[in-house]
Amino acid sequence: MIKSMTTFAKWEELNPTWLFKAELKSVNNKFCEVVLRIPRWLTPLEDQMRRLVQKRMCRGRIELNIQMEGLNQATNLVNPDMEMAKAYLNASNRIARALGLTPLNDVRYLLNLFPGLIRTQENGTNMNELWDLLSKALSNLLDQAEQMALLEGEALAKDVLEHLNRLKALLQKTAERAPIRIEEAKTAMKRRLEALAKEMPVDEYRLAQECLILLDRMDVSEEIARAFSHISQFEACLQANEPVGRKLDFLCQELLREVNTLASKCADVEMSHLTVEMKCEIEKIREQVQNVV
Repeated sequence: MIKSMTTFAKWEELNPTWLFKAELKSVNNKFCEVVLRIPRWLTPLEDQMRRLVQKRMCRGRIELNIQMEGLNQATNLVNPDMEMAKAYLNASNRIARALGLTPLNDVRYLLNLFPGLIRTQENGTNMNELWDLLSKALSNLLDQAEQMALLEGEALAKDVLEHLNRLKALLQKTAERAPIRIEEAKTAMKRRLEALAKEMPVDEYRLAQECLILLDRMDVSEEIARAFSHISQFEACLQANEPVGRKLDFLCQELLREVNTLASKCADVEMSHLTVEMKCEIEKIREQVQNVV
């Protein structure tokens, strides 16, 4: 069953040592883009978190917000970055002197301008043990996101199938109309030839060749057969247990190509109306396919 790229999940976990809160939101994207918002002290685990998310979610723009706090206050260390503070202060005062402004003389101004000068760290944290806890919590969050993606995918598949059924019905009408249109063209051509023969000498062999070429150009049976084949592939993809979003998008392009060829071949009002309706159905399908993983 297909999955939607649009999903959302929240997870909260509490144990005697840690409080973990996370929120995941995913929207459409051609590729897999993972945006992490995490506490600075979790940066050493950023690559592992990103790989875990990419392993489970192969497409979409995924925003992951994580809050994680140690409940044992003795483990929390708050340290100033003195070298950076001195550099910021010297640079700020140089600017002030150059512009004739008052130099910074209050630490509050410095901290408001550069909040990263004070860093919070978890003292004595074993990162391997922390990753064991974090990966399990993230897996639970991703399980929840996947469930929502499957539910959304089920709704997408239902809507797409409705449009596919309408498209098949329109193609069937076109297939039924096509031979009638060719017979009408033959009759009209015969009348014109008879009228032309009364007015001037005609090379019947050459005329027969031109008529055959013209009628062959009006034959749309191959385009209709290929369109039905693409629809069958499309329906099979909707039942696949793998990412098929790009393949479905490609099939939409191929379906539109066949319908455009139909439209260019049929000099017939009824068939022209049918091709316009088919293009509308394909466009509606394509809009939904943009949401598929």
